[in-house]
Amino acid sequence: MEWQGINLSGYNQEKWATENIRNLVKIMVTLIVSLLIGIVIIFEQLSLHQQIDIIKDQTAQQTHHLSQIREKIEKLKQQIISPNQSLSQKSIHFFVDYLKNFKAKGRLEMIQLSIDHNEMVKIFGKTRTQEEFILIEQQLKNLNIDYNITHLHNNKENLIEFQIHIDLKG
Repeated sequence: MEWQGINLSGYNQEKWATENIRNLVKIMVTLIVSLLIGIVIIFEQLSLHQQIDIIKDQTAQQTHHLSQIREKIEKLKQQIISPNQSLSQKSIHFFVDYLKNFKAKGRLEMIQLSIDHNEMVKIFGKTRTQEEFILIEQQLKNLNIDYNITHLHNNKENLIEFQIHIDLKG
């Protein structure tokens, strides 16, 4: 129905309502998609913050561990013989004479001459029999020096393992 060029039917009204509903649906879909993208971004940001916190904790732990290692290195450096700290000539002569006159040849694994708080000779070795160990101990008694047996053990191979510390400054 049309009256002087004006369409009086509900066509334009329906067209307008349909367009508005279509536009409203587009706006709602855009809003929902934007909200979903925003939520995903927020969760990703939270996940990244958690990872950053974990990395910060690991870095702090590693820094602490590194500082502990540095402290240990400094302590070890202090224990190393400094250039102004040296063994006395008496200690060196004792050490050489002791080795020359050592009774149980071939039974020592290591002899260490060191300066901790005192000048010391540390003897590490293994003997097959108790008599060989007694021979080593008797030699120390004959020299009339201070010594300590810090380790004495019979191992799986029936060898007597021993460690003796001889205090040279006594």
